[in-house]
Amino acid sequence: MAQREAMVLEDVLQVAPGWEFPSWKNLQSLSESQVDHWSQNQQMVKVELAFLRTVSFLDGESCARCAQLAPWAHSSTFLAVAQENVRCRRASAGLLLSRWLDQKYCCTTPFQQQRDLEIAAQHFETIAGRYSLLEYDCTLDIQPCGSFRNYGSQHEMVGQATIAGVMCPRDVPASSLADVPKGMQVRYICLLDRWYRRAVMDGREMTPEDLEFCGPGYQTYSVHAWLEPLPGSSFTDGAFMENRPRPTAQDGWLLEDNPLRHPWHRSLPWKELEKLLREKK
Repeated sequence: MAQREAMVLEDVLQVAPGWEFPSWKNLQSLSESQVDHWSQNQQMVKVELAFLRTVSFLDGESCARCAQLAPWAHSSTFLAVAQENVRCRRASAGLLLSRWLDQKYCCTTPFQQQRDLEIAAQHFETIAGRYSLLEYDCTLDIQPCGSFRNYGSQHEMVGQATIAGVMCPRDVPASSLADVPKGMQVRYICLLDRWYRRAVMDGREMTPEDLEFCGPGYQTYSVHAWLEPLPGSSFTDGAFMENRPRPTAQDGWLLEDNPLRHPWHRSLPWKELEKLLREKK
């Protein structure tokens, strides 16, 4: 957090209890000079305006902490700030969050969706690179934009992934954690909504009807868990676990019946993979 923002928050959190913010829209439309004439309590409104402007630049977890430290603030104000933050972050993420499920967050705390959006927006940048499962003759290249290529001697699957939501690791059934390697921990879990642009098996172009895990338009759904090494672990990089892709969200996202499976360990980080791909062109 910038030093100026931290100072504003420090001042704001010392405001006397009992005050309720005016609406977000009213404050956003006011200039500093208009604020002076708008309220009998000029100083309070100035502080609130600075507070709201500051919070709009904070991440979801920081916003949630501010909300806890400012019980004097009206809940509708934090809800309005959270909604604005969510709108801005969805817009900046573009395709990656184009299928985000807002309704999943109708009963959560105001900044929970913002926090999850920020995790989701960074997911593919975090995991980008090359992964291999040699026993399955399978290599997977993932780009920071969510584009992927899954290939081997008998297959090539190219497509695009988006994220529809984020799950809390506490909500994951024990059966999905059975294959987490000792020395690693689940950091977060994403609901994937993706599709294939090209699907070839044994030299033949496959249709969606040929693939039991795809619906119309090569659409498929699964759950992605990102793992990171614990302190002192022998692991030096992250890994992901995924369940079986299914043609419907109901089947693909239901971990009780379709648990997460073996981890995919990263063999090349994105910068090295990008250089390798560039040299091949």
